[in-house]
Amino acid sequence: TLDSQTWNWFGRGDTWTEPCAVVDALELANTLWLARKDRRYLEDIEQISRNGLAYAQNPAGGFSLSRIATLE
Repeated sequence: TLDSQTWNWFGRGDTWTEPCAVVDALELANTLWLARKDRRYLEDIEQISRNGLAYAQNPAGGFSLSRIATLE
């Protein structure tokens, strides 16, 4: 999405992909960083961590993606 919280793999810009996809994307970016040492993956890790995990973290430990970032 526009703020790197999650990427909807099913082409639906009006809904979230499964919230676990945020964690999956973070794990993938980390794996790619470890394998390739390409600094772009570090930027992805930072954006996903800040905009996805930190934004959606609930006090009880779960996640809640309550809104979708759009241009409008």
